[in-house]
Amino acid sequence: MNDGFSGPLDLRAHHSGEWVVLNPIMYTSLSGRSYGIPSGFITDLASIPAILRPLFNPNDAGRKAAVLHDSRYCIKRGSRKDADDLFLEALQRCGVGFLRRWAMYTGVRAGGWLYWNNRAGLTEADFVDYRQ
Repeated sequence: MNDGFSGPLDLRAHHSGEWVVLNPIMYTSLSGRSYGIPSGFITDLASIPAILRPLFNPNDAGRKAAVLHDSRYCIKRGSRKDADDLFLEALQRCGVGFLRRWAMYTGVRAGGWLYWNNRAGLTEADFVDYRQ
């Protein structure tokens, strides 16, 4: 199955609960648009409330989709709904089951506004090359 990503997701532990993307990857949506995740991007994989973490493992098939979603929230190209819809598409293409992906999508639609409103739009200059 083609998940739309240009290659594997290579991460390194950063701070507690955070990971650094070591190599840039691209996601090509079903509409043909490409989205880059730069090296040096820091992600928490999925902002899952502690009470729900036993149900939603952020280190499973949806990991790439979660990093893509985090990057769209940080880079802020397009609307929050665009980022959430792209997340839903990527979750499906990564093989996340229907109920789980809809629960994750509903979660970001319901609570993502707080994170979205607290983030400034980042540029490539904001990322550090951690590949050494």
